[in-house]
Amino acid sequence: MNSEIPSTNSEIRLYAIQRLSKLLKHPDDLQFKLEGIKSKLTQEKMLIDAQLSADVQRHFDDVQEGLDLLFSTEDQINKVKVDMKKVDKLCSDAQGFISNYDRIKKISIAHKNFEQTELFYQKFRSFNQQCENVSNMLKNANNDIEKFDFNLLIMHYQINKLESFRRQAIALTENCEDDVRMTLSEVFLDFENLSEAFEFFIWQVASRLYDLGANQKYSVIVHLLKVIESEEANDAAIIKEKEHKALESSRGLIGSISFNPLSGNKVSKPDMKLKNYKKKFFETIHKIVSDRMHEFFTEVIMDDDEINKTTELVIDDLLFVAENIVPCVPPSYGLFDVFLNQYHLTVVEKVKEMSSSEMDGRSILNILSLARQYQSKMRKDLGIPKEKLQPPLLEGREEKLSNDYLDLVRSKISEWITNLMTTETKEFLERPKPPEVGENNQFVMQGSIIMFEIINQQVDLAIESMRGKLVCDVVYECNKIFAVTNKKWKMLIEAESKKQIENPEEVAEGLVDYIMALSNDQLRCVEFSEAIQTRLCDQLSRAYQEKLSTELGSAMEGFMDVAQRSVSALSDIVFSDLRQIFAALYTADWYQQDLLQPVIETLRDYCSDFRDHLHEFLFMRLMQELLERFVICYIDAISNKAAKFSKSSKNSATKKLQQELKVSISFFSEYLEASLVQETTNALSMVISLIDSTPTMLFLEYFSIKKQYPDVSLVLVEDILTKREDVDFSQSKSIMDSLKAKTNNEQSAIGKRQTLFSKLKNY
Repeated sequence: MNSEIPSTNSEIRLYAIQRLSKLLKHPDDLQFKLEGIKSKLTQEKMLIDAQLSADVQRHFDDVQEGLDLLFSTEDQINKVKVDMKKVDKLCSDAQGFISNYDRIKKISIAHKNFEQTELFYQKFRSFNQQCENVSNMLKNANNDIEKFDFNLLIMHYQINKLESFRRQAIALTENCEDDVRMTLSEVFLDFENLSEAFEFFIWQVASRLYDLGANQKYSVIVHLLKVIESEEANDAAIIKEKEHKALESSRGLIGSISFNPLSGNKVSKPDMKLKNYKKKFFETIHKIVSDRMHEFFTEVIMDDDEINKTTELVIDDLLFVAENIVPCVPPSYGLFDVFLNQYHLTVVEKVKEMSSSEMDGRSILNILSLARQYQSKMRKDLGIPKEKLQPPLLEGREEKLSNDYLDLVRSKISEWITNLMTTETKEFLERPKPPEVGENNQFVMQGSIIMFEIINQQVDLAIESMRGKLVCDVVYECNKIFAVTNKKWKMLIEAESKKQIENPEEVAEGLVDYIMALSNDQLRCVEFSEAIQTRLCDQLSRAYQEKLSTELGSAMEGFMDVAQRSVSALSDIVFSDLRQIFAALYTADWYQQDLLQPVIETLRDYCSDFRDHLHEFLFMRLMQELLERFVICYIDAISNKAAKFSKSSKNSATKKLQQELKVSISFFSEYLEASLVQETTNALSMVISLIDSTPTMLFLEYFSIKKQYPDVSLVLVEDILTKREDVDFSQSKSIMDSLKAKTNNEQSAIGKRQTLFSKLKNY
């Protein structure tokens, strides 16, 4: 309750208002609840006052007790001083009670020194034998090191005892002659060799930590750590003693001497070297991991494609360490982190080595994939956050590597597709043989297959790196190359179809077949792009799915644009063969001959080839365009200079046109739905109605047509009136003036929707 109530005046006021707002929620509460609230708050205040009084009394009692203790402590200190003075006085008086005290003291010291000398002599005599015993133990341990059948603690204990005696002996001879010290050094030479051999053996055992864990020799690991801990304690004692000596030296005292119990003289202690076993243990671990990873990188990883196996090895090894080695080691060592850091640094070094040399695209992607997989699996399998993996695996070079890869992709794909385009365009221009025939007897080119094999290889490599952005960037770079190749194809189609139309004798044969093959190939590119989109979308996040769909959608539009231009080129070539016939429409020759028959026969021949060798989708698009062009040519032919619309019963233009329209509809209905044909040819039917309409009804007829075709031109109507034999100049002028006046008034109401009439060349 106390923690909820604030202490400052403003906070108390705010708290009171909040309490009242909770207690008095409605105006009626002032009348009905006020007394009850007062009683409740009074009780709360009494309770709080009682608690405060009890707390204050308790604190007061604690303070009083503390003061009493302070006073009693002072009395006890004074009493101890008095007692110590009494003890000192008794000690001084006692020496006077005993006669020959100094002699007795010297005899006692001599006896003690004699005993110590005897003990030292016995130890000295047995020193070499003990060395030999320990040496034999070490030799047997070395022979059985792979079996781990030895006891490190016993050997370490024995060597420590010998080392302690050696230091004592050296200290005793500190003030002796040089020949004495040299003789002693020769005596201890075997022990020094033994000590070095044991230390070497210790690190031999430490270097087999993995074998110890695998063979469940946990006791050996524990003994090894006990030895290290013992030596660390000795090192700590040495450091402490050196610090003490340094402190005494700074005070002007001699701190490097000790009492010699054998002679009663003070001698210097020999300097002891730090062994730093813990540091050497960690260095051994570093070497273990480095050797293991070096062996892995040289013998297991045969090429850069297998670099992703690194993550599995590191995780497996760390799990092994956590289960079999770490439990045997004191927690203060942080052994798991030591192994983790060393493994991580080794992997970082390997990645750095790989990335510092010249790499191909696959190697770059392998490194990027390793970086992503490494972090993810370390977090998932071992619970290690990326913040703990320092430095980062790529050390912030992800963006640079991605850019390097994209540069390689851009360069290689551009080179490959340029070479491919050189071959494809050369064959397209020279046309040495008919194009290849694929499924369903369709003409095909091999460009799309080869090109998308290249693209799929790069996309698959990018997706293996598990980097959605990189996949989208690769597709983006491919899309830019597609744009260049598509532009080149459109220019070639334009140039070749123009030459075919204007100078057919100068053009190699087979252009129509090759244009069909190219259009089929572009449609196959669309299908390949859709396959990539379907395959990759499930492997990318939503954000990258949308970006990928945008890029591939743009690519497919480009391919369809080339395919549509191919269809238009085929249409241009077909109608270039019919130019002379359409130029004779509505002239005297048209009235005298059946000019539609050669048109239909020509179209039928072309359409037969188109149906056999063109993809069904493209064939339908082409037939729709041919139908539109046919209607457009019939309407544009009204502008022919010699065109006349006869009204005679024998040579009625309306009847002839209606008959030809009927035949045309029948022909095109063989390939297209009748409703589509009827809808497209309706524009020509409207024109026929203008030709057939009486001068008085033509006004209404025109605006009836304009509702369906708001873009029908008055110039077309004027040209029809001019060429109708039943309409003179004055009638034509009057009708046109009326139409223009009406059109100007209703232009905004009619609208500007574009229809087939907007595609007319002459109107």
